[in-house]
Amino acid sequence: MLKYRSISIIFICILILVAACDVFFRIPAVIYAGTIIAYIALLAWGSADISSNLFIETLYRGKMGSKTLALTFDDGPDNRTSPALLEVLEKEGVKAAFFVIGRKAEENCSLLRRMDSDGHLIGGHSYSHSNLFDLFSRRRMLGELN
Repeated sequence: MLKYRSISIIFICILILVAACDVFFRIPAVIYAGTIIAYIALLAWGSADISSNLFIETLYRGKMGSKTLALTFDDGPDNRTSPALLEVLEKEGVKAAFFVIGRKAEENCSLLRRMDSDGHLIGGHSYSHSNLFDLFSRRRMLGELN
């Protein structure tokens, strides 16, 4: 499958080719617009469909027929709900993945340590989990993720 970098390079090459042809054959502006719209549409599709693997390699489906269920919990840890949830998981002998918010993890270090010691997977949802994350500058995004 094509990756973001390859698609961007192909897009730039197509634009250069169109511009070169424009010098000799007077290419209509609709060709430029169509190329740009196609590129944006491809990126939108890659952003919306995790199975596209456009930006990073993803695991989005297990083996067919394996009767496996993955439990994931988002936006914690939280002092009100996480302890009870961890108790149920421990009682039932079930492991889960927790996608935590950095700010909440700092506030609830003991819960984070318990998740780890109980053998659960821990992933990050950035530091603040802002709804505007996609609009952050590259520098701010990296700061949120670090």
